[in-house]
This record gives sequence, C-alpha cells and structure tokens, in this order.
Amino acid sequence: MLNLQVTVKNNTQVMSSIDLAKLCVGNSKDAHSNFMKKAKTVLKDVVNFYDIEKDSMNRDRTILLLPEREACLMAMSYSYELQACVYDEWQKLKEEQAPKTQLEVLAGVANGLVLHEKKLSALENQVDTQQQMIEDLKESYSILPSKPANAESITYIRDRINKKHGLPKRIINEVLYSIHYSPKPAGQVRNTNENASNSTYTVWNTSEVTKLFARFVSECQQVTATQAVHPAIDGRFKLINKI
Repeated sequence: MLNLQVTVKNNTQVMSSIDLAKLCVGNSKDAHSNFMKKAKTVLKDVVNFYDIEKDSMNRDRTILLLPEREACLMAMSYSYELQACVYDEWQKLKEEQAPKTQLEVLAGVANGLVLHEKKLSALENQVDTQQQMIEDLKESYSILPSKPANAESITYIRDRINKKHGLPKRIINEVLYSIHYSPKPAGQVRNTNENASNSTYTVWNTSEVTKLFARFVSECQQVTATQAVHPAIDGRFKLINKI
C-alpha cells in the first residue's frame, strides 16, 4: 500500500493529489489528470485547494492539496477501502501528535540515544572503510614514467568524445568521474614537462572510455535534434551523432 504523506499548508494538514492519484487510480500516465477531472465533480469548492508544483521536467503543474475531509471524500468516490486508507493515515498522524506521558517521553529519549550511538558506530566504520580505500588506491596507482599507448588523459578524452558526440566538457567530466559504471583510472603518469614541477596526471584505458560513452549515449533520450536527457544527469545537454 502507498505510504501517504500528510504535510502542512497555511497551518492546515493536507494530502497531495499526486499521492492520492497513485493510491486511487494507479501509476498510469493519465492517473493524475483523471483524478483532477473527477475532483471537479466530487468537490464543489475544488478551486480553493489548487496549488502549483514543479514536475520532473521542472515545469509548473496544477495539483490539489486536500484537507482531511476532502481527501476522504475523493478516496470514497473510488471505494470505501481507499477511504479507510486515507482515514487511517490521518488517525496515525493524530496519534503521533497526541500529548505523551512521562514514561513515553523517557522511552523516546532512550531510543534516541540508542539510535545516536548506532549512527556514531556506523560513521566510524565508514571512516575506517574510506581510509582503507585510500590506502588501497595509493598502492594500486603506481606512478608511470610515461603514458601507455592504450591510455589517454582527461584532456584527450574531452576532445575525442566532444568531436564524436558533441557532449560538453561538464557532461564528459560527470560521466567519467561520477556515473556508477565508469571505469577505474589506469594509473598516474609523471608529467615530464620542465614547468610541471614533477606533478602527475590521471589516465584511463582508451577502449574502456569508448565503451563507457557508447553505453551512456545509448541510454540518453533525444529531446531535440541537438538536446538530450539522461536519468543520471540533471537537466538537458548537447548531444549529436548519437549512433
């Protein structure tokens, strides 16, 4: 069963038509629009509950923020079982907000301390794990005296992928460094330029980078002839020559 959320708008507890539509109609593309149409016939003063929110494409869309009575009426217009779900959610909230006895307060404090200790322990374990990962990385990345023939630096990757797919520098960086299936660097190379101050730079295996961006591009959805979106990237970005 959907976990209905009760929020507060203008000092009134309300449920969103987004959640109610999923509960009453389902997850179909037209679920919310169908719910909104029905609300106009079930609720005489429906205009009093209109609100605006951003959708997944950052566009404004009209929703309803319904108080308890109106939310129950809408659910009842579909079935008594759904009305019971909405009613039960509100009763649960009221019980949570009811004044607590001294014993309940003490129990809550004790539980809070236990949770705090667990979080501290988990954080300590996370720090230990990260320190070990850093040590492992230090061991695995031996500094190479020169760049291997089958490897390339970020500068060459940006240039090559941009020429092939038109992807901007920001997107290439995000895919290479952040996407969950990006390959590990092939190593660190000593910069032999006399002005480099003995610095190093990172290189990646060329074939692995090619496979990475081939997969990324295949997962992109073309929005216009030159603009695309990807589930792991915020907003639109330039993409040409997808195939």
